[in-house]
Amino acid sequence: MKIILSILVFVFSTAAFAQNNRGLVFNKDLDVLPGNWGGAIVYTDVTKNNTQVTLQSGLVITGQADSLALYFNYAKPVEWR
Repeated sequence: MKIILSILVFVFSTAAFAQNNRGLVFNKDLDVLPGNWGGAIVYTDVTKNNTQVTLQSGLVITGQADSLALYFNYAKPVEWR
């Protein structure tokens, strides 16, 4: 009986500490995101003998009244055209 009670106390205490509020994200934290973001995405294409492919990408984030609008675009490599 002590073992079962100990296991239950351990499980409930772990669940209680896992639900803390340290990881919350607030609107004021997202105020720095709007703008133009860009860079290169490099990945390995397994359909082409594991060659590395680079995509030039861009992300435009626009702040709205109660949300953020995201527009993502990328340029296909020359060999895809």
